[in-house]
Amino acid sequence: MSLLPIESSPAPSALPLSSRFTESELKRWFRAQELQRGRAYVDAVSRLEVSEKRIGGQVQDPDNAATPYRVSIDFKSAPNGLINVSARCSCPTG
Repeated sequence: MSLLPIESSPAPSALPLSSRFTESELKRWFRAQELQRGRAYVDAVSRLEVSEKRIGGQVQDPDNAATPYRVSIDFKSAPNGLINVSARCSCPTG
């Protein structure tokens, strides 16, 4: 699995870590082409798991239906009030 570092963001404390991010934050963390490609895969996600510190799921690649892969995004609160975000993917392209 590859590990992708993503910059930290201030976090409000009332919500689970995995639900505190806005569209503008996603646009700051990811390039437009990455967001567009991610949106194209929304219907390909199954076995979605959402917890306070992780979002994960299985993705069925439409170009390779025989081999689903796992994706997870982990959230960790830092002492300075920021959230560290990392993503992992077992997909063939890393």
